[in-house]
Amino acid sequence: MVSQTFADNTFGVLLALSHSERESGRERVGTRKAGYVIALTPTGVYSSAIDTTVNPTGTYWVAWMQEMDRFETERESQNEQLVLQYAPNDNITATLDYTLSRFEEISNTNKMAFWFDNPTGTTDANGTLVDIKNANDELNFWAWELYEKKKMIH
Repeated sequence: MVSQTFADNTFGVLLALSHSERESGRERVGTRKAGYVIALTPTGVYSSAIDTTVNPTGTYWVAWMQEMDRFETERESQNEQLVLQYAPNDNITATLDYTLSRFEEISNTNKMAFWFDNPTGTTDANGTLVDIKNANDELNFWAWELYEKKKMIH
């Protein structure tokens, strides 16, 4: 930011500039859909570790879907402001204010997920299936990549 007055402080100029660049990212592993609870123990699910004092029915829980996401974002912004002010006396002030703002953001998202139609594995003491396998079934899988570019000028 730079400012200066001239002509016995009757004319002033202010110039303000800013620039920023930022890269960020995040990763997520989880399940979007709620898991489902199964009251019967089908073939291939070993539930002997379930603590029946807490879970007397032997019900177990299994995640329906497993997702992995990676988000990367690059962001750049520039701001400019020019102000001209003229005050020939104490009763009159004229101001011209020009502001420009530029913003650009580029995002890359990589996602993939797989889900279990016929889960097998072993439960923990709470009844959660902890080493899920998709026995005798094809792997249900999807993956995609998304590229977004946003640009704004004001």
